[in-house]
Amino acid sequence: TLGVGGKNSVVLNGGAIVAAFAANVTPTWPINVDTNGGEIDQTSAGRWLFTANTITGSGTLTLKPESARFQLYSQNGFSGKWVLDGSNRTPAFNNGFWSLSYAQSDICFGASPPDFTPDAITLINNGGIQSLNAVGPQIGSPTRGITIGSGGGSFVANGANTFMIDSQISGTTGDPVYYEANNNPAGVQLDNPGNSYNGNTVIYNYGTATFKVFLRLGANEVIPDGPGKGLLAFSSGTAILDRSEEHTSELQ
Repeated sequence: TLGVGGKNSVVLNGGAIVAAFAANVTPTWPINVDTNGGEIDQTSAGRWLFTANTITGSGTLTLKPESARFQLYSQNGFSGKWVLDGSNRTPAFNNGFWSLSYAQSDICFGASPPDFTPDAITLINNGGIQSLNAVGPQIGSPTRGITIGSGGGSFVANGANTFMIDSQISGTTGDPVYYEANNNPAGVQLDNPGNSYNGNTVIYNYGTATFKVFLRLGANEVIPDGPGKGLLAFSSGTAILDRSEEHTSELQ
């Protein structure tokens, strides 16, 4: 078995790891992403759990969960870019499958870029980032930009506290950005007025009428608007756009 006792390692330099079996995997071997990057593709149900410094290197790492999920639970010694490919999933929580889940804070993504990098994280084919922790997880590095690519992307709150996104979100493909929650009243909060993506902003509710989904606005102008920008859309059920404790707009 690869990685028993930590004796082996994997170097991705333009190659891929394809796991076609249904299983939960916690690598005991480091994965080094070299200059030409690499991909990890889980084609069957399961979960990859990356613990401290499992992922290293400076290339671009593409995660393609398909019917699985990847979870980051601690700091990684990785300084490259992330591409999260959602395999064109339908917006729906589905226990976090088709997403990258992380449990602590921005450190799970590795070292912050020394300069602003708009595509430090790219979401394609509705790739998603899901918070897991009850400590108020945050993507907070001012230099770690998030790009919405072809097929759009999602941010999912799954925990007791607000999933705060301080990073700047951009994108020119016109694809939608979904904000979802797993019965989390805290929801997702946007904090960067520099957000500039031009697709629709969708507050997505896939639950019942008693299930509420919140998108909180941590500052003015955090939802892109104006010529060439998308619409603000509310799904069925109850979707709430919350500016502050004093003012809440609710559509049902």
